[in-house]
Amino acid sequence: MLLGYECLCSRFTRAGAGGPRPRHVPRSGGHHTFQVSLASLKRWHAARRDTGAFAPKPPSGGPEPKVTSADDAELQAHVAAFPDASLAEHAERWNAVHGSTISQWTIGRAIRRLGLTRKKPSGQ
Repeated sequence: MLLGYECLCSRFTRAGAGGPRPRHVPRSGGHHTFQVSLASLKRWHAARRDTGAFAPKPPSGGPEPKVTSADDAELQAHVAAFPDASLAEHAERWNAVHGSTISQWTIGRAIRRLGLTRKKPSGQ
């Protein structure tokens, strides 16, 4: 028995492909019953036609990080050398050394990934 996504896809494609149609899924308007858009139905029909399956595609993984694990040692040394610097200052220094254009948010994510803490001066 199919569960969830694949079950819903198979119900609609059987109903629309001329196959054995379940009684509870009408040919038109069935998408209202399950609150599924017509675009999803078209996409499911195309997937069934092209690949014969309804399985969702695997995630792409996203873009490569701009501060890679090869840069970890250098980033640790950079943060240790300038412990009071803000994320914007860290980003400026990193960009000046590496000739890149990364933002303060990117440096912040890299620092957080390494588990480093930035110590503020006691006066602040």
